Amino acid sequence: MEGGSSCYSGMPNTVDEIYEDFKRRREGIIKALTEDFEELYKQCDPQIESFLGLYGLPDESWKVVPQQEGISMLPKPVWGINNKRVPMSKKNWKYSVAENSHVWLHALVIFHVGRVGLGEEDKRLLFSMVESFQGVEEAVKEAAQPAGKEIVTRQPSRKRKFPKALVMDRVSPCQNEDESDQGYQPHCPICGEKDGDEKWILCDVCEDWLHCRCVSISSQEADDMAQYICPFCST
Repeated sequence: MEGGSSCYSGMPNTVDEIYEDFKRRREGIIKALTEDFEELYKQCDPQIESFLGLYGLPDESWKVVPQQEGISMLPKPVWGINNKRVPMSKKNWKYSVAENSHVWLHALVIFHVGRVGLGEEDKRLLFSMVESFQGVEEAVKEAAQPAGKEIVTRQPSRKRKFPKALVMDRVSPCQNEDESDQGYQPHCPICGEKDGDEKWILCDVCEDWLHCRCVSISSQEADDMAQYICPFCST
């Protein structure tokens, strides 16, 4: 048992059991990042605990666990998700955790495949079943959209009013304030600094400003770009 009430005990051993385990854990993570997000955010306060990870559980619930209390028999989630939120907006932190959780879920499937020793035909069947689900980040974004509104991922979210990427020599706190996160001031999500007398570039997807030096873009390269998508949005 993994903590909390579990829908079954023991490890999954067949294609159907591994698939069901993946699906239920995925539902738990999506719940944490949608309807339970405020509670997740509260539990991931970096002032309370250092290295936390998010587990989806096989009863479609979720659990935030300190690194020292990690579930030893399973692949580890990304530790320190609470520390990562310091330089990020609330929205971008949510999507970062979603992306990390997507990787963990697939690592879990691979772990069970190797542990059980599934044959090639069973592996192909299982992976095709798992890949039929959209990514966790896309599912979370879709859940946040009004009913009937199509979601487009990994595409520039700003209407292209400008022929080039937006570049500035200095970004003030009011230039990228997220109205849904009261009191939020923009940071470069790479180094965490709020401002600085150096060149910045705006990501066309998440609309965060980043130091050009932090993303290894020269001043001339930034000035010549038609559009820019940051490392977080291009993966």
